Amino acid sequence: MDASEAIEAVEWIATDYIKPHEYIVFHQNDEAFMVIAEAIRKGAVAGEFLGHKYRYWFHGNFKYWHMGVIINRTRIDTIAA
Repeated sequence: MDASEAIEAVEWIATDYIKPHEYIVFHQNDEAFMVIAEAIRKGAVAGEFLGHKYRYWFHGNFKYWHMGVIINRTRIDTIAA
């Protein structure tokens, strides 16, 4: 399974916490989660949000970031310039 297949294999949960985005939790599909987490690890660039440093991976129309047992994503077109 590659990262694109893993992204399609999980059900993303919508939230408006802080800013609108979606997330998945490890236990939803541990195999897909690990594939996406590895893609983030390998292809991420440094970034900052509200004073916190994160590693972001841009794929398709989304920006992804990994926080422990959670992977978040937000549409690139919703990111304020």
